[in-house]
Amino acid sequence: MSIRVECPDGHSFDIDLSRLGGAVVCPRCFVVFDASLDHGNVHFAKPAKGKTRSRDDDDDDDDDEDEGGGEDETPITWTPKKRQLSKLAKGLNALRVMLNTTLGVFGADSLGLALGAVLGVMLFFSDPSPTFADPIVTLNFYLGCIVWGPGLLAIYGAQIVSWFMGLFGPARSGTRGISIVAMILFFTPVLLLVFYFILTAIAKPREEVAQKLFLLILGIAFICAMIALFCSIVSIGGIAAYLNLTSEKNKPSALGWFILGGFMARLVGAILGIGVLKISPDMIGVMGFLATIGISVTAYLFALGSIKELQNVIKVVQGSIDKIIKDD
Repeated sequence: MSIRVECPDGHSFDIDLSRLGGAVVCPRCFVVFDASLDHGNVHFAKPAKGKTRSRDDDDDDDDDEDEGGGEDETPITWTPKKRQLSKLAKGLNALRVMLNTTLGVFGADSLGLALGAVLGVMLFFSDPSPTFADPIVTLNFYLGCIVWGPGLLAIYGAQIVSWFMGLFGPARSGTRGISIVAMILFFTPVLLLVFYFILTAIAKPREEVAQKLFLLILGIAFICAMIALFCSIVSIGGIAAYLNLTSEKNKPSALGWFILGGFMARLVGAILGIGVLKISPDMIGVMGFLATIGISVTAYLFALGSIKELQNVIKVVQGSIDKIIKDD
């Protein structure tokens, strides 16, 4: 229970009943006085409900809060909807990790492509033999192991976390269905690889047949992984639509095509670039190799811009989720 006291200078403010009879400090003029019934400066505070507050009273309350360090934030009242949105917010954080990793992978790979272009020209003019392209193939292999290996593990590891969190999102956001589809697409190639190893161990097909089957499974794995990535991006638009963010709900699906284009251009560019050098190890092959690098870097530029824009969309969506969670 609180009581209202008045300092010698006429400033009124509320104190806790336990402080009655002791020295208190006026938050406005900082004068120290005894809050005692004997001095006639104590009045029982009326309930705030239905009471008309004056401007001076509001100022006194603000000063009292400043002296006491302010009140703590209102505890969040957790409802099923807020818990579901909290899961989605964690999933969006995982997608932000995925996008940041993709930025790093694309940037590092672009530097590797530039190094490969310079190396290809230098090797051709120093030793224009049919084997001059072998170091470029080796460089591309190690670049894939160093940059793309750990990068893809981080990218899809973050997506798995996002898909798992999406399973607990609100039904109308669409994240549950998208997460299930993405998981099926992602883990289907794993089952195919298990089937491949069992088949080769039991049936023992010819080496040529086994190699073609393995390459086919790798192609299916790449397509499934790209579709799963697109599902992750589209889920952001579903969450934005659920939150009635009309200006943001259509952006993820549009930006997703440019991001996928960066992955596709890199794969196609590597295959075509190395293939051209192997088929035509002369000036025409070098020009074709440089052209594929130029196409890959150009696709990267579009993808990088799309990733940054998508990060802004996630930031807006997360801000809307935080506002809903904190509001009663």
